[in-house]
This record gives sequence, C-alpha cells and structure tokens, in this order.
Amino acid sequence: MRIIWSKHLSIVVSLALFASLFTSETLIFAEQNQPPHSIEEDYLHHNHPSSLPAQVPAPEWAKAWERAGKANLTLKKGSPSQVHMQGKYLEDIDEIVQRGIEENKYPGAVAMIVKDGRIIKHEAYGKASKYKNDSEVLPEEYQLPMEKDTIFDLASLTKIVTSIAVMQLTETDEISLHDTLASYIPEFGTHGKDEITIEQLLTHTSGLAASHPLDHYETEEERLQALYDLELTEEPGTTLIYSDLSMILLGLLVETVSGETLDEYVSNHITGPLGMTDTMFNPSEDYLSRVAPTEHSPWSGREMVWGTVHDEKAYAMDGVAGHAGLFSTTEDFAILSQMILNGGRYGNARILEPGTVAQMLTNQITDESHLGQGLGFNLNRGWFMDGLSSPVTAGHTGFTGTSFVIDPRNDTVVIFFTNRVHPTRYGPSINPERQDIVRQTARALPVRPAAGQEAWFSGNGRNKNHTLTLPVTLEENSELTFKTWIDIADDIPRDFGYLDISVDEGETWHQLDGHLHAQRTTLENAGIFTGSTGWRWVNSAYDLSEYSGDALIRFSYVTDGSANGRGWYIDQVTVTGNNGHIFKDRPNPDINVWQADGWELSSD
Repeated sequence: MRIIWSKHLSIVVSLALFASLFTSETLIFAEQNQPPHSIEEDYLHHNHPSSLPAQVPAPEWAKAWERAGKANLTLKKGSPSQVHMQGKYLEDIDEIVQRGIEENKYPGAVAMIVKDGRIIKHEAYGKASKYKNDSEVLPEEYQLPMEKDTIFDLASLTKIVTSIAVMQLTETDEISLHDTLASYIPEFGTHGKDEITIEQLLTHTSGLAASHPLDHYETEEERLQALYDLELTEEPGTTLIYSDLSMILLGLLVETVSGETLDEYVSNHITGPLGMTDTMFNPSEDYLSRVAPTEHSPWSGREMVWGTVHDEKAYAMDGVAGHAGLFSTTEDFAILSQMILNGGRYGNARILEPGTVAQMLTNQITDESHLGQGLGFNLNRGWFMDGLSSPVTAGHTGFTGTSFVIDPRNDTVVIFFTNRVHPTRYGPSINPERQDIVRQTARALPVRPAAGQEAWFSGNGRNKNHTLTLPVTLEENSELTFKTWIDIADDIPRDFGYLDISVDEGETWHQLDGHLHAQRTTLENAGIFTGSTGWRWVNSAYDLSEYSGDALIRFSYVTDGSANGRGWYIDQVTVTGNNGHIFKDRPNPDINVWQADGWELSSD
C-alpha cells in the first residue's frame, strides 16, 4: 500500500515482514519514483539485522482497548501523586509551552494532562487574541488572555466526531462499513466512485484527492455537484491519502441517513449526552469573548477570523462540515477522550459500544505499516505522539494548532490546543512543542527498576548520542546478561540503541550477537535496538566467548532531530566466565565502575 500525505509530501512505502517479539511488521520509506527496497536490504546495508516490534497483531490492539474500557471514569481534579506520576517532569511543560510563545509559534495555548480520569495538569498560557491583522499587534488593553476555558477552532479534530457519528449509525444497523457511499448518495457513483466504501472513507483509502476548492463555488448545489463529479486519483483501497473530501462526504452521509443536519446530529447524539456544553459548530455571539481568533484572511472575504470556522471549505458550507467546523475547549475534548478510554461511555451516557471503540482504534489499513490508521483516528504517529506512541495509542492533529493523544496502556490523555494560525498560517511548526509536551508526560509515568532502587536510564532528547560504558576483564567463554526496558522511537527516521564491544581501548567497536527473551518468545539480536518491549522488562543475553582480556562494553542511545520514545533502561548487568562472576551490578548499579555520558541512574 502506498501512503500519500496531503500536506505537500508524497512518499512510496515498501513493506516486508521481519522477525520480532510479537510477530510484527514495519516499513521503510523510499522517495517517490525511486525503486523500493525491502527492510531486509535496508538492515543488511546498515548491518542492522534485527529490531524490536513496531506493531502487535490486531487482536492485541483490541485487548488494550477492552482493558481500558472496563472503567467508567469521569473527570475530576487531581494531582500527579494521586495517580502515581512524577510531577517534577510535568512542571517542565510550562517552559515548553512558553518557549513556543517566545519563538512566535503561537500567541497562546492551553495544555491538559489526564491520568486515570484525574486532571493532573491544566494550564493556560499567553494570549487568545493578540493581533489586529497579519502584522499589527492590538493595543494591550484590547488583547485577550488565554484562559483554561478558551474555545478553539478544532479544525481536523472535527473528523473524530464525524467518525463517531458514522460508527453510531453502524451500531443501529442503518449503515454498514462495507456499504458503498453511492448506495446512499447515488449521485456520487460516477467516474468509478461507485465502489468506494464507508470504511475506505473512514481510513482515507478511498482514492479521492486530499482536497478540492469547494469555496470557489457560489451555491450549495454547485458544491454538491462538485463533490459528485470528483474523479479518483488512485484505485480505492490501495493508497492512503489523508483527505478532507472523505470526511466531508461522511458528514453528508450522516445527514442523509439520520435525517438531521450534521450539527444537529452531533449535538443530539454526542456532545449533548456527554455534557460537552462548550462544543458546537458556529458558536453564537454569546461565546465570542471566549473564542480564540484564528487568521487574518482578507482573501476569503473576512478580516480577522473570529467565531467562524477557519477552514475555507467548511466556511463555504456554512460552517458545518465533516472535516472541520467544530469549536471546543480542552476540558470538553477531555470528556470525549475519556469516553473513548472508558470504552464508549461517560457517566450515564453510552455513546459507543466497547467493541465499536476497539474497532475504531484498530489498525485498518495494513498489517505491515508501522503507521496505523483506525476508523477516523490516527494510530502510532510518533511525530506528535512521541514518548506515548504505540500501536494502541490514538489521536489526531488540527491545522489551527490543536492535537490530542490517548494512551490506553497508561490511561493517559494529553491535549494541547494553540491558536498557531493567529495571525497567519505561515508560522513555524509547533510539532517540537507537541512532541516535548507528550515526552514530559511519558517521562512522568515511572519505570521502576527491575531490582533495587535505581537502574540506568538513557535520557532522551533530540540529536543525542548518550553512551554507558563498562570496563571489564573477560575470561574464556564469557557472557553478558542484563534486564532491559526499551521504548525507542521507530518512526521514520528512527532512533537506535546499540550494544557493542571494544578490545583495543575504544579504537574499534563490534556489535554483539545475542538474544532478548520475553515470556515464551526469543528474539535474536545483533546489538541494535529500535521499537518497544511493550513497557516491560525483558531478559537479555550476549555471547562474549570470542573476546578475552581487557574490554569495554558500551550501550549507546542515538536519537535524531525529531520524536523520541520513552527511552532505554538497563538493570542487573552481569558478566560471567568459566570461573563464575566477573562483574555483578546488583542490587544497585555502581556508579564508580561505569563511564556514563548522558545516561543517568534513575528510580523512575
């Protein structure tokens, strides 16, 4: 399957199966119009013959959401200690968000962290309204501060709500995912589009283009006809193209089947039952003082966009569309996120059945891709999920500067809303801030040592090369064993961990051959690590029999300039030989023996 992103990036994916702890798959990206290469070829080229898993089988995805859905938690204020998190790491989020303000990435933001139904961090920063136009700053007395209850234009986070609406209609048997859209909207079935299914629209695999200038048409009839006249860019079911058009059409489907307008349906069946009183299309003037303005947009016939949807296509559709148009607060969206974690319910409101939630949060597009796509939800997207990214982590981003991440493994929600398009869409990327906020949240989830009080932790960050070196004198038939906990980013590009040895005082290094063992599964490993052990400790053993005398054993953690995983932990390191223990790092690591550069002893 090819994956094509609509934001000016087109890439071809080559897929291949390789061994892992969980019989998982991954992928390698190739530039478009270049011959694809297999993952085996890529790893051989880099002398990297093995990897940790990027994926788990589909049944395991469903199990994670089934476990999360057993609770029915409603949001309450709390503290990190109440949910066994380390608050000192969450404090760094303030500096991260403030950095984005100082670098003019956004005038303001609201961040919220939820764990086990407890709101453990909820802060507002900067300004909700700051600019008169794209260059002129408002006088201070006319600027509006960002507040915790500021209402944001959600942009593409609307797609999540539209997807929930569609899945509700499947539960009542009014539609089926395998039905074609044309069976409900016959006018759409032209130019080969008659075979496009509802499922393909939800997974962005319909073959439709990313967008179409619906705002260029004068009337609703002309806009509808433009949708009916769309032509395929790819064969349905073969290519992932992130498409606004797919979600616009799903919004029309909801209206056609339910007999309600999309805004009425969402209010009656989703936001109303959930008590999301600050979530709506087209907020009235009563809400205007709480709404964050977006862009100075004279080309759309508007000046500063404030209280109307930023997206031009949605604006042309009177502010109500399946891909954009909703406004909401961080707290309201936390309710929606907690509903998903609860398996489709919140308080007394049942929005979806647990099996439907599990289906929505299961990778639908391919078993081979490390990038997951659920029914409406993004899965396993390290570029904004960072240290919480996994095959069962769900979320989405919005063009106006919104994003959310849901991690069912830790019952954690991260919401970060900014007004980054105020006053212009052409500012710097906010992805570093998105990543760093999630990274600090992940760091606050403690990893306890396998034994004793402390274990070695790799640290994290961008463009790092952290090393942990053990000087040791080897005997014949020596072996290295240790316990390890690994969550190293395997997005494209990947981060890596390396295990190698030198017997010439560090002049040359050789990767070690060994294996990792978890439960009843053993993975052969050649001294390179990327991916995850599933937030658990596993046993490791490496053969040192071909080496003797003085040696240096080195663990290296190497990151790129983008997202991180949670990191790498090492504990209970032992080196044995014919005469027994040569080195035994128990019960706690001896800091005086090791040479640590970037690694640190950590109890969490």
